[in-house]
Amino acid sequence: MAAVSSLKRFDSESLTAYAERAELYFARHKIVENSDQCYDFFTGLDPPNYDKMMKAILPKTLKDIKWNEILAALQSLEKEDVNNNRFKFLTFSCPSDISIQEFANVLRALGSKCLWPEDGLEICLQNRFMQCFSEPHIIAALLALKADAKFSEMVSAAITAQTVYDNTARRAMPSPVVAPISAKYNKKSSNRPKVADKTTVFASRRQFPRCTECFVTHQPSSCKSLSAVCERCKIKGHIASVCQASIPVSHVPSKVTKAPRRSSALAFTEEEELEHGHQEEVLAAMESLTMG
Repeated sequence: MAAVSSLKRFDSESLTAYAERAELYFARHKIVENSDQCYDFFTGLDPPNYDKMMKAILPKTLKDIKWNEILAALQSLEKEDVNNNRFKFLTFSCPSDISIQEFANVLRALGSKCLWPEDGLEICLQNRFMQCFSEPHIIAALLALKADAKFSEMVSAAITAQTVYDNTARRAMPSPVVAPISAKYNKKSSNRPKVADKTTVFASRRQFPRCTECFVTHQPSSCKSLSAVCERCKIKGHIASVCQASIPVSHVPSKVTKAPRRSSALAFTEEEELEHGHQEEVLAAMESLTMG
């Protein structure tokens, strides 16, 4: 009776490699029965490869299949996968959204699934890498390499050429030109901001300082109060609205006319009578001073 299977399960390897590992396990544990070998092999497969192998052995089933028939079905299945992988490798092109190093890694991964010998894989990688680029600077860098250059050296040369090209193009880009303010607002341009009338009038008024005689903003030499006579203090050089002089007695006119008396028909109030009497006393005193 065969021992309970302890074959390690399929672990992201090729089916051929998994079959070789299964044969070593059968020889180590002396499992010679076809039924036991077949059941152990299928038990370790993952669901996708299990379905693939079940379709490959048709019209046979696990009850009547032999180990040699499983190996034959496996070889034909692997041959189809190899052809598909080689087709993908030969038609794969460099996408625009990945770097050169990432493209080289994907290309090497695809080539490893094509089951080429080591020397043949190196040559296929070099040829396919050269065919995938159309940029002149990258092609020139690859052609400048030696004839015996390896695939890794080609990848390094392409990355260096692309880096130099990008830096040169970035330096050659013109810096953004900032238009001066005078160019933005040309005299004939309609985009020039218009100054309001009030602002213009205000600016024109501020061209001269405030006059110290009449306190109006204009040129001081053209002030009208310089030739005017103040009606308050009778002094020439300013006007009564801004007069700040105290009136001395000497500036009072020599001839003072008395205020006309009111008619008897109009009666004075007490305040008017007092004020009128006070004015008469002041005028009498002034007459006596002038006469003396």
